[in-house]
Amino acid sequence: MGPRWSAVEVRTPGEPDDAGGVWIGVGIAGGVVLYIGALIMLVAGFNAILPFVIVPPVLVALIGANSLLGGPRRPRPPARPIRPTDRGIVPSASGGPEVNGRSGEASGTNGLSHPNGGDSASSG
Repeated sequence: MGPRWSAVEVRTPGEPDDAGGVWIGVGIAGGVVLYIGALIMLVAGFNAILPFVIVPPVLVALIGANSLLGGPRRPRPPARPIRPTDRGIVPSASGGPEVNGRSGEASGTNGLSHPNGGDSASSG
């Protein structure tokens, strides 16, 4: 059997943790190279490339404006617990649950009645 590799990465202290930063840089550099190629095609007379020359700067401007005008993000307040009254269920005076003003039981006899009309002890 060969050596077993652990899923835990062993790093020496002080070594930078990259966590994907190289790929972000490669993506940005690749996008710049493609955009320069699109500009060269536009200057050479290939007018069908015009949307690919106009849209990227507009998107970058919109994203930048959103970041500048959006302001700092404040943390959301913690969620409050859901109470039965938030779902339209209000406790009734008879002790059974009441949903939007109607009793939760079909017959009103506190669940002792059988759905077919007779109580469950006499059916059978």
